[in-house]
Amino acid sequence: MPDVDGELLGDDRGGGDEGEGGFWEGLPGELETEVDVEDVLGRWRGYSPKHMDLRISEDAGHYLCDFIYFSSLAHLERAGERRRVLFLHVPSDASEHSIATGRELLLQLVRSVVESEMVKREKDKAGAGEAAGAAADAAN
Repeated sequence: MPDVDGELLGDDRGGGDEGEGGFWEGLPGELETEVDVEDVLGRWRGYSPKHMDLRISEDAGHYLCDFIYFSSLAHLERAGERRRVLFLHVPSDASEHSIATGRELLLQLVRSVVESEMVKREKDKAGAGEAAGAAADAAN
């Protein structure tokens, strides 16, 4: 992914172009989070003041924000791990009130992500148990 000057990230091998032995070699052009963002958003809104403008965006921005987000997804993809990555933009207002509000919203976001992942894990366990039971029934 080119930066604002059109330059690509180089690596120790001297590569920099996507798909040509560079830093991003072997990775798809797009990577998406495996977090259920719709579920997280619903939970987050439930814990947050109703007037807050909380929403999902498919665009982390450009340059550093997009680079950090994609690099995090790419690292997990290469490691064979689940891509549980989110990126949060916050307003630039540094007033005491905004910082206190932002802190509370961030805590509620973390709470929402953890709850969502716990519910998913329980559903996955239940589904695996049902599949094992069905396989045992079929064997009998």
